[in-house]
Amino acid sequence: MRQQTEEKNIELKGIFHIEDWQESADSEMSGGAKLTTAKVQQRYEGDIVGTSKTQYRMYYKTDGNAYFNGFEKISGSIRSTTCQLVLKHDGIFENGQAKSQFTIVECTPLYEMIGKTGRFISTQAKQASYCIANNN
Repeated sequence: MRQQTEEKNIELKGIFHIEDWQESADSEMSGGAKLTTAKVQQRYEGDIVGTSKTQYRMYYKTDGNAYFNGFEKISGSIRSTTCQLVLKHDGIFENGQAKSQFTIVECTPLYEMIGKTGRFISTQAKQASYCIANNN
């Protein structure tokens, strides 16, 4: 019971590093807009430690900015508890900075994390800070 109480008041922070980014164009439109798929591998540090694989669907506008969504599977630990998480992303890439709001849709064995939301903001090349805050 004590672990659940601690988890309800959780706030997780840290950074992740993009280890690999493979992107391919799926459809190009007039004026330079396009749809792409990106497969991304990342390494997490901070309250979450581990690695992840993400698949984003992206829509690039003619000005080069983009909207993206996708799912990310993280294998690692949250504060020393081994777990696997799945995040559902909804983000934007604008003026050279990526931002995403996400929801935890799976977290085994820490099921009380499901439904919690967070965000990431890119801070420099191939790195971003993340935060998951208590919202339930």
